[in-house]
Amino acid sequence: MKVMLVNECPIRLSGSGGTEKHVQQLLEALSQQGHEIVLLTSQLNGQPEVQTPGVYAIPHLNAPPLRKKIFHHLREQSNALRKTAEIVRRESPDVIHIHNLMNPKALKLFRSLRPTVKSIHDCRPFCTKPYPVVASRLVGNSEVLCNRRFDLGCWSRCYLHAGEKLIDRLEAWSYFPSNLRALREILACDRLVVYSRYTQQLAIRQGVNESRIDLLYLFTETGDLDLKTPIQREYPPLIVFAGRLSPEKGVRHLLEAVESLPCDLPFRLVIAGDGPMKKDIEQRAGALRSRIRIELPGFLHHETLLDLYRRAAFVVVPSIGSEGFSLVGIEAMNCSTPAVGFNVGGVGEWLVDRQTGLSVPRGDIQGLKDALEFMLRHPTERELMGCKAQAFVQAKFRRDTHIDGLIESYRQATKARTTAASQHIHENERTNPV
Repeated sequence: MKVMLVNECPIRLSGSGGTEKHVQQLLEALSQQGHEIVLLTSQLNGQPEVQTPGVYAIPHLNAPPLRKKIFHHLREQSNALRKTAEIVRRESPDVIHIHNLMNPKALKLFRSLRPTVKSIHDCRPFCTKPYPVVASRLVGNSEVLCNRRFDLGCWSRCYLHAGEKLIDRLEAWSYFPSNLRALREILACDRLVVYSRYTQQLAIRQGVNESRIDLLYLFTETGDLDLKTPIQREYPPLIVFAGRLSPEKGVRHLLEAVESLPCDLPFRLVIAGDGPMKKDIEQRAGALRSRIRIELPGFLHHETLLDLYRRAAFVVVPSIGSEGFSLVGIEAMNCSTPAVGFNVGGVGEWLVDRQTGLSVPRGDIQGLKDALEFMLRHPTERELMGCKAQAFVQAKFRRDTHIDGLIESYRQATKARTTAASQHIHENERTNPV
């Protein structure tokens, strides 16, 4: 089978997130099974176009709906769509597997050309907000979690007050009709792949028939890391956060909880990642460094993160926004490292309280502080949870199970498209007899 993988961001780049990591793993896993893979992504601003056999990066494929140089911007988007159509026709894949992409014109183009499978990595199709909080389900700039469907009512609830300057506000406003159209195109794809029961329920609430949704839990790869070698945990205990430095990821809550820990507890905190809150986090961390060891190394590549997880006492996932799944958790758990986190979105599907780590009610800073303190004071219980966490991941989040399910999803997508085409032909013959 020939598969085209589509994503808004190129893979193997500094700043790439969990989705890009997963796309890379899919590319390798599907290729190993003998499938022919074509990778098509948007290109980062200012970077040159890439068109090599099997790998394409097209500037402006997933650019914002509106920018300051509007006519130039629209012309560039039109060129990107034309080039994309040429690539799809030339490569002629059996199925197009779309990951993170919210350009409605591009989504419509892909659907018109080939059978499509759309992966739902987070709440983005059902709650897409202006930058910097892209996928969070938080109301406006608050920490209140929204439970409504994405519809016209979201205009006054979130979009109306986005941006401070008029030009920024206009750009933010342009996302609203664009995102509504993108949602319509996503819901019309032949199959939807979700990675948690949480995102599955979001899709069903938005009106998708459950029979068109495939629930395939993510898997994790350890690369060259040997999980059988004895673990050398650091002392003082190492606490790791890895993720985007943005409001919905809860780094502020983590720092508040850490600040309130007793002074007699030695530990080191590493906050790995980049994002719009980087300067704010650096300032907050700087104010705490007189008594707490805090490091902010920025974006770390996958292999470096895996080594960090293996040396850590535990990882922290303090997200207050809508987490579709959070790959960080199962990656750390696969290294026998337990997790502490808020029970939000799909996190509860791998963070089992007192088994694979400690689960805390969303936004409960005192509860988070208590969980951190328990982990630091009880190394034996911590190691036991780490062992259970690894066994849990290796039993439930398997690569072979995921890939088998994905291939079946591809087959169902092509079958649905063939059936629809056949029905269309029969309908034409019935209404227009020779």
